Amino acid sequence: MTRDLKFSRHIKSIWKVIRLFYLIFGLVVWIIANCSSANQTDTNSSSPDDVVKRFCKLDSEGKRLSSRTWGSFLPLVTWAEEITAGESIKVIHIIENFNIENTLVHDSIASVFVRYNYLGVTDTVEFSKPLKQEQVIEFRLLKQNRIWKIKEPVIAPHVNWESAIEYLKPAIDERPERKKQLELIIEKIKKAQRKWRAP
Repeated sequence: MTRDLKFSRHIKSIWKVIRLFYLIFGLVVWIIANCSSANQTDTNSSSPDDVVKRFCKLDSEGKRLSSRTWGSFLPLVTWAEEITAGESIKVIHIIENFNIENTLVHDSIASVFVRYNYLGVTDTVEFSKPLKQEQVIEFRLLKQNRIWKIKEPVIAPHVNWESAIEYLKPAIDERPERKKQLELIIEKIKKAQRKWRAP
């Protein structure tokens, strides 16, 4: 066997190894890409009622009352930020609780119906009784790029009574001239909650 023939076979062996390496490398990349895609799909596959439930829970905790915490709603809604730094919400609906009642899905459109139990409403100046003790709101959602988001309505914050009180308490120290007014609102919220709980 001549030296040239040996060299030629050696080169062919090297190329086989290189091709095998690229084949294995390509297979590994393909597996990683598909796993990543699957994980992304799982992350974004929340159902319409999951999205609305998360929105309502964050809302009930008072997260829409501050520009510092409003960012947690961005993955859930199609609209831009509602308030900016230094601004305050004008109306807050005080609720006892909320419940997801029903969900309707048709292609990339969905409706989720939420029943709220109201205690009252405040603009931080006074507290008023609710027009309705109970109301069902229809949230309409769109599916874009496999992600469900709430399109409408853009309702006023619906805050659990305990979270509302926690939101109002710091204002008593910050605005001493409104101390009595704010304390009265807090007392009215507590009274409304006791009345709602009463048999």
